Amino acid sequence: MADGHRRLRRAIDAPLRLFIASSLGIPLYRFYYGLSGFGAQIDLANELLARTLSLTLMCLSLCHSVDNVVLICGCVCCLQPFGQSNLNKMGIDLKAGGRRTGHKTSSVAVKSANPYNRLLIKLYKFLARRTDSKFCSTVAKRLHMSKLNQPPIGLNRLARYMTNKDDKTAVIVGKVTDDVRMMECPKMSVCALAFTETARKRILAAGGECITFDQLALRAPKGTNTVLLRGPKSRSALAHFGHRTTVTNPHTHDGVKPYVRSKGRKFEKARGRRSSRGFKI
Repeated sequence: MADGHRRLRRAIDAPLRLFIASSLGIPLYRFYYGLSGFGAQIDLANELLARTLSLTLMCLSLCHSVDNVVLICGCVCCLQPFGQSNLNKMGIDLKAGGRRTGHKTSSVAVKSANPYNRLLIKLYKFLARRTDSKFCSTVAKRLHMSKLNQPPIGLNRLARYMTNKDDKTAVIVGKVTDDVRMMECPKMSVCALAFTETARKRILAAGGECITFDQLALRAPKGTNTVLLRGPKSRSALAHFGHRTTVTNPHTHDGVKPYVRSKGRKFEKARGRRSSRGFKI
């Protein structure tokens, strides 16, 4: 049986099989053939069709095709499109079901409409690509982040982080806000995406400076003598935000703190806030 199998494989050579597939106009075919009660299969590769098409002209007199049943050297072969025999098998569609599609990250397509942010992303992506500085790559990654992942930092926390670092520049990919609990603001050099009006006034009044990221790129392209900081991500405003919906938990606003005076009986308890009144979110 094994000898017959080998003889059949030698008889049905690659040029002949590729010619049959190309003549039927189907780029990829699976051959099923049988002899003496046993069977086997041969898969064809699409890129080989063009290479071996010239070699198959000599095989025209060796084959005869009738309704996808081919007689080759006395053996009966059945041509079937590739994958048709696997229609009843379960599997994962790796293009659609195996990974998230249609959700381009900001690193692939910049979502920000702010022209200043878009230019900064171009600048620091260039610096990260042309230098070996981890500072530039980190700044470029944080520039791509959403506003939720760019939390603001207050002056009090910023001053605490910059203690005994007078010769360094604080770098925050986010906003710097004022803190009325701090009585005196120390002298600091701060680079940030934005400053509140009072925070900028207090930094400048203390003899410090507020610079932008393009000025920082000219002063320290690799981030030398800088301190890269971030604000606290856990803050009271997050209690009012909903989470992203998932297959197992689609209720994005359940348990979210509403912007109302009170959570009593008389405050926002009608339609939309109770299941018995239409729906609840």
